[in-house]
Amino acid sequence: MELLSFLKPSSLIFRARMRQLQKVLRNFKLTVVCGFLTILVLRGTFGADKYGTPMKDFEEIKRHYMSLQSQFRARKEGSRALTDISAEKRPFHEDITTALQAQTTDHGDRTKMRPSLNSDPAGNLHPWQSHKPLGPSVSDWDNTRRLHRKVRNGDDTPKMILVTGSQPSACENPVGDHVLLMYAKNKMDYCRIHGIDMFYNMAHLDSEMSGFWAKLPILRKLMLAHPDVEWLWWMDSDAVITDMAFKLPMAKYSEYNMVLHGWDHMVYEKRNWIGLNTGSFLIRNSQWSMDLLDAWAPMGPKGPARNEAGKFLAEELTGGRPPFEADDQSALIYLLATEKDKWADKVYLESSYYLHGYWKLVVDKYEEMMEKNHNGLGDERWPFVTHFVGCKPCKKPDTEDDDAEKCFKQMERAFNFADNQVLQLYGFRHSSLSERAVFVIPEKTHVADKKERTGHVHFLPHPSENSTM
Repeated sequence: MELLSFLKPSSLIFRARMRQLQKVLRNFKLTVVCGFLTILVLRGTFGADKYGTPMKDFEEIKRHYMSLQSQFRARKEGSRALTDISAEKRPFHEDITTALQAQTTDHGDRTKMRPSLNSDPAGNLHPWQSHKPLGPSVSDWDNTRRLHRKVRNGDDTPKMILVTGSQPSACENPVGDHVLLMYAKNKMDYCRIHGIDMFYNMAHLDSEMSGFWAKLPILRKLMLAHPDVEWLWWMDSDAVITDMAFKLPMAKYSEYNMVLHGWDHMVYEKRNWIGLNTGSFLIRNSQWSMDLLDAWAPMGPKGPARNEAGKFLAEELTGGRPPFEADDQSALIYLLATEKDKWADKVYLESSYYLHGYWKLVVDKYEEMMEKNHNGLGDERWPFVTHFVGCKPCKKPDTEDDDAEKCFKQMERAFNFADNQVLQLYGFRHSSLSERAVFVIPEKTHVADKKERTGHVHFLPHPSENSTM
């Protein structure tokens, strides 16, 4: 019976509550002990005032915490001051690509300080100084190319690529698209005849380097992609090869890395903004050329950098350059003139033939040239290249723009003048330089011209018989 009474529900509930109460008391004791130990630890670490009361302990802890904050702020301010002092002691040229250099340049009877390419006389950075490089840094490229040729079983045959291109979208003037097609065909014909490769670009490889400047990233990419290629020949889309028989005298440039149409005294002495032309030039695939492209590029990014650089170049170059945005030609002239010791020894300014021929000086003389001279000369007697500087074939048509109409007329004449030299391989010729229609050259005349070369237009060699390189 006692066992049964022990098992009653009321007795079981009472015992369960007692166990819970005992557990709560044990936890409370443990909490008190832990709190006491915590106070002892804090007092031992931070100390207490002479009375050792809880309030004094709290105040001491608070004071210690504020002291730590003050020390942290003092260290931070001291570190900042040291940084500022270091910046003041650091040479200025470590902060910019090219330091402000004081050099004298002779301009007639006056002498003036040459402004730095990247900063003004006060030391303020020009907008174009922040331009990002054309690509990752490249070093020892010449040795890399030699190793590449060695891997290719020692094939050291020099190679050339003619590089040109046009905008990725259609021209606003549909006639412009036809002109671009004609001039692309012209370049392909010359390359096929003389054993030159050709690369036609229609993509913006660098959105900032547009317009005049698009050639720089293209050339750099092609150098890296084709280490076996020795020379790149850039030609603007509005330039046409008008002497299909002329061969580039590459042996003449064995000691040079860049060839442009121009004159030494116009660039290095007068710093004239048309002292050379960048519409058609040769550049060797080399470390020197990589470095030149990087030094040439800072004024190229569109926007404030290019606009401000244009005003700068208008002041620094002679010949009446307008203050329009910076162009690659003016920037290169300024670079060569102001850093002559670094670059001039490897730059050949060619004037013995027309690597670039300004169209207004030659197009009206084509008929006279055909009467008195023959192709293969490349100079003023029969220009190698005719460049339509200022003509914009893709520009939106304007019925009142007489210059545009003249440009299209002369661009077609220049193409036909060159195309006649190709068509005669197959016994044809344009009726006139202003006509697209062709006629068959009488067989007797064609054979005589081929065998005896008695005509004013020399018969072009078969591609297998010729190579520019």
